[in-house]
Amino acid sequence: MEVVQRSVGVPEGTAESSDRDLLGVLACVHHECVLTGLSDHESEDVAQDVILWFLRNRARLGQPSTPWLKAVTRNFIRRHWRAERIRRMRECHAATDKATFPDDSNIAETIELRLSLDRIERQLPLVEARLLHLVRHGQTFAEAIATLRIPRGSRSYFRKRLLARLTRGLASRDRD
Repeated sequence: MEVVQRSVGVPEGTAESSDRDLLGVLACVHHECVLTGLSDHESEDVAQDVILWFLRNRARLGQPSTPWLKAVTRNFIRRHWRAERIRRMRECHAATDKATFPDDSNIAETIELRLSLDRIERQLPLVEARLLHLVRHGQTFAEAIATLRIPRGSRSYFRKRLLARLTRGLASRDRD
């Protein structure tokens, strides 16, 4: 941690309190990443971004509160998901440019459905958005629930709520 502190300019005498602050920040960030179901690699990326941002802005921020830190972490998680979604879209466009499809109407419907699902995913609360994200990318609902560590008693609630929101979102798409 000392190397990171020196690189962002933490004063010499504050290293011990700075280490405690950083450990508190890291614990909060890790907790938020686990709740959203990020992989270990993704969690490390988000944690590094949040800690670096915290160290750079520490002088004007002072001691962070937990709700504030959770909100900052969620914003970094959303930024990570947005970058991941853009990367996937670029890969999809590159794949469709190389492939030939027999029926262009099916492609248009598929792309329209994907865009609608992306829009719905962005509007969902964080845990439900991550649940939909995991299911859309190959996991079964049970696997996604296990990945997100949703308690057994809450599983049917999340399933019903997510299905209701998807139904409403897709129905509004069909009306338009």
